[in-house]
Amino acid sequence: SSDHSRARAASVARRQQSGGARTDEEPVPPGFVEVAESLFWSGATNKRDQSSFFIGDTSTQLEASRSVRDHLCHLASLLVPAEDGSVHASPILEALQYIDVLFDSFGTIVTDTRRPQFISHVVLKCSETAEILQLQVDTGMLNRTCLLGKSSRNFEIFYQLLDAARQSPEIQNQLELSPQECESSAYRYMRYAGGGLSNRMNNWSQVEAALQALDVASETIDDLIVVLFGVLFIGNIEFTSDGQISNPEVAEKAAGYLGIPVTSIESYVLSTTTRDGAPCTFPPEIRRDALAGGIFSNLFKWIVRVANRKTTKVPSVGTEQTFLIHLLSGFDIEMNDVSPSNALHRVLGNYMGEKVYQMLLEQTVKIPQSQYQREGIPWKIENPADNLELLSVFESDSGVISTLDSSLASEDTLEEFMEELASNLEDSNLLRFHQNGVDVKHNCGTITYTFAADSLDCTRCIAKDELIHII
Repeated sequence: SSDHSRARAASVARRQQSGGARTDEEPVPPGFVEVAESLFWSGATNKRDQSSFFIGDTSTQLEASRSVRDHLCHLASLLVPAEDGSVHASPILEALQYIDVLFDSFGTIVTDTRRPQFISHVVLKCSETAEILQLQVDTGMLNRTCLLGKSSRNFEIFYQLLDAARQSPEIQNQLELSPQECESSAYRYMRYAGGGLSNRMNNWSQVEAALQALDVASETIDDLIVVLFGVLFIGNIEFTSDGQISNPEVAEKAAGYLGIPVTSIESYVLSTTTRDGAPCTFPPEIRRDALAGGIFSNLFKWIVRVANRKTTKVPSVGTEQTFLIHLLSGFDIEMNDVSPSNALHRVLGNYMGEKVYQMLLEQTVKIPQSQYQREGIPWKIENPADNLELLSVFESDSGVISTLDSSLASEDTLEEFMEELASNLEDSNLLRFHQNGVDVKHNCGTITYTFAADSLDCTRCIAKDELIHII
């Protein structure tokens, strides 16, 4: 339409004036501008859903998808200029800067580089005139095991939390925290001695400002602080050799922060049966960490709900959703992954990424080409490698996943799991086993995984239901 033409012309002119990017504080790289404009105008012109899937390391994926997302919001704002003809930033775009702060704090750990631990699925719901009616994030936390703090930094929010406690005598008095309990060395989940902390990780004020900008009440922010300390104190619960809590005063303090009776914590971590009455074979340490991980995962879901509440606008009368734009990022597929901190959950995360790639390959290559062949349309057939044979190694009756389930149920050691897996897959030429690890023959090359000694324990805490939902 003429409105689209004017907006597109304005966008191109603006980009040319700025040397290929938006004229704001953080210019979008030109390549991402092209991706965003292709998604936006294809959807607006054809009234069909659009999708973009970002691959690479997780940090790069996230930044790329955010750049495209921001420019999409900018394009939509061009369609709704002010009465004086000027273009103002989209209210949704303004909210996103605060949402990103919270997602980074609650979903990112720091080792030598910042590493997001979640999948981001952003859905922009657009009207017939390409106005963004709603931006929704369906985000799942892939990895709760970082909470354990055994071989990597913890989530950024915990360092920012301790910064808040150190700066606020009021928090110290309210929660009865000693000066030592305001330091990371006081908590089992935060004892990993990596390099120095960045200024960002010692800055609670930006988290508080983001929560306030997203209309979170000050009382709720206070509650959030208390619950986060509850998670840290759960991690400090210790057990005797016969499986009883050896420091009940810590359990009492954790329960007080969470607003529950201490018997609730005791009944969970010391239970000998599962919820459905089956015998529980997991030791109390595993159940303690699963409890802390579950609470933190729910906090992350709450952050997502807060974000989505702020990125929904009231549409004009008669305006209806016409097309969607999907942006998906967060699958981490790395070559030569030999970090000592690598655990078995990385293999499972990459397996999930490969499954999503298969879905994309089916929809974008295999199905269209089969249609061309049936209709006799001349076409150069492309046959990209699909790794289906490798996936069968994971999914067969005696494959990786089946063997892993069996080893977890039997409380096998890592060595016992590796021996069983090597025996089950001795005829496969796609896996080569070595001490505490495996080489996986991928179509891009050979990927080396070296498992930490506690890999099986960490894998028990993976948010399995969330992975299934995302797939």
